[in-house]
Amino acid sequence: MRTRRELGETVGALAEKLDVKSQAREQINVTKDRIAEQSSEARQHAARFIGRVKASLSDGQGRPNTNAWIGAGALAVTAALLLASRARR
Repeated sequence: MRTRRELGETVGALAEKLDVKSQAREQINVTKDRIAEQSSEARQHAARFIGRVKASLSDGQGRPNTNAWIGAGALAVTAALLLASRARR
């Protein structure tokens, strides 16, 4: 009886290994779970980063500080230089 049960378990395990469709579904589910976890981590990381940037660019009352004005000025100069260089072409 014990040998028959063990043989049945072995045959079941072999059948499971040979079921390519089932293995593919399992791999898809594992990949979906991993992507969902990585996406969640990326969103959390982005939210923390944006929070730090906002804190570094504003005073205690949410108004832009000196760093924000310097950044805005640098961005404006860069945009103007890019537009000027494209206009020359």
